[in-house]
Amino acid sequence: MVNERGFLILSPTGMYWALLKLANKIRSSGYEPEVIVAIARGGVIVARYLCDMLSIDKVDEVEIRLYGSIGVRYRKPKLIRGLRDPNQIKGRDVLIVDDVVETGATLSLARGIVRGAGANRVKSAVLYVKPWAKVIPDYYLKVTDRWVVFPHEYGELLSELLSSKTEEGDALSYLKRKTGLPVKVISSLLKVLIADKGSHSADN
Repeated sequence: MVNERGFLILSPTGMYWALLKLANKIRSSGYEPEVIVAIARGGVIVARYLCDMLSIDKVDEVEIRLYGSIGVRYRKPKLIRGLRDPNQIKGRDVLIVDDVVETGATLSLARGIVRGAGANRVKSAVLYVKPWAKVIPDYYLKVTDRWVVFPHEYGELLSELLSSKTEEGDALSYLKRKTGLPVKVISSLLKVLIADKGSHSADN
């Protein structure tokens, strides 16, 4: 679903089918990774699905940040946290996974970390690649210039849109027009977001 602001918004079902297609690409290539390394945060959910679909039980992650808030990019990727267990990487074939490759800088950093841990072969898989990416993963589903929003990012998207809202009118209608999400989903999620902000205020 592409809305008026240019977001590509995936439904939970749409995301599952996209991941299944990606898993089929990996499987049909003949590559059999023994360990999956997720690039957190976005790659963690991708990794969980691919572990299930590809029957892989060894998983690790590195936390690398390229973006602060939606559309705000750091000058270069920041390594927040390295591998939890580098020993399980050594001598094994590894698949690095993420949700989107923007420039490839994050993926390049992750590759260096995994190779430095002594991996045998290293390949990478993501769902979406931006047209301007300088590093291309071994497996990907589509190239898009849209801002991709996954189901686990709906709350972040709604919060960002509300914080930047300048026009008059009902917030629910505004968010429906901007995102294309069902009104029931927006309404229910807003209740949770507002309740969460209220609990933080009470704590302070």
